[in-house]
Amino acid sequence: MANIIDAITTQWTIYPDGQGHFALGSPDGRTLQQGETVEIALGGLWIPGVIMWNHGSDYFTALADGAVCGLCAGMQVRPFQDADVAADRNGQFREWWGRCQLWGKEGLQ
Repeated sequence: MANIIDAITTQWTIYPDGQGHFALGSPDGRTLQQGETVEIALGGLWIPGVIMWNHGSDYFTALADGAVCGLCAGMQVRPFQDADVAADRNGQFREWWGRCQLWGKEGLQ
């Protein structure tokens, strides 16, 4: 059933499932599994990566560079689809992140 839902739904909000992990669409939704590949909306971009679990803490590891981001309630996720598209999106993310870091340095001067 999850595959049918994944094919129909384009994105979900994630919620704590009450068991230390995150679920799709509601606390009763399908739990994101360790090793599952998804895209997460960060800074207005869709970043492809993998869901990981570590001692009660769920996090996301970007496929392009291994950058890690903790999962939080309210984040938007969608199924990971295409490696070529993913590479382009990761490039856009690295460019956006570089601009953020540059802006932070300039703002402190």
